[in-house]
Amino acid sequence: MKNIKYLAIVEWVKNRIEEQGLSIGDRFYSENELCDIHGVSRQTVRQALAVLERDNVLMRKRGSGTFVRSSSFATAFDYTTVGVISTYFSDYIFPGIVTGIERKLSSRNMTMQLAITHNLVAEESRAIRAMLDRNVSGLIIEPSKSALPNPNRELYEEIKSRSIPTVFFNAKYTW
Repeated sequence: MKNIKYLAIVEWVKNRIEEQGLSIGDRFYSENELCDIHGVSRQTVRQALAVLERDNVLMRKRGSGTFVRSSSFATAFDYTTVGVISTYFSDYIFPGIVTGIERKLSSRNMTMQLAITHNLVAEESRAIRAMLDRNVSGLIIEPSKSALPNPNRELYEEIKSRSIPTVFFNAKYTW
């Protein structure tokens, strides 16, 4: 199971900026302060800060601290989006799996972005790229042609480098 504690910190930071009425350029908590507040490791805080930097919420300046980059986001509508990539939808067990995923995410105020690959490597590539471009917060993937060596290795390396939590179902690639 991947560590998802950092996602709670991401949401907390966004809410904190809103609650305190912080503006662009205002100093924010340091890594150490966030570790103490949340009782987590520095690595977990760094994961959260990486997401917040990627989403242009915060910016870190080496030797200076962490600062608010954007304060104009509606936290009431800021749901976490998880990308779901499935080979098929209407066959066999897939409707139940996808519906179950959607139900569980919805119960946690999360949204789902669904893509179907029809078990085609090129469609899997297109779907992953679209999810990465949308900055999804997590991925649930049924890989295409999983018996073969991973044909979309570069995209999976990008997922890994961005620390996007990823779960495979029905099959998996080694990466």
